Amino acid sequence: LREECGVSGWSLLQLPGDAVLVPAGAPHQVQSLTGTISVEQRFLSPESAVRLRDLGSDAAGT
Repeated sequence: LREECGVSGWSLLQLPGDAVLVPAGAPHQVQSLTGTISVEQRFLSPESAVRLRDLGSDAAGT
């Protein structure tokens, strides 16, 4: 992705008790190295609502 689109990725090791917050609209990928129970909570702040709407409009071409 870096060469094609100028996008750099991040890699991290999440340990028990750690939380990872992914910004709205940010693509992400997860790989579990061991048996895992995952809990996901989608959260939309009022400040992000307009940005999310605009991202959806851009993706739909409207």
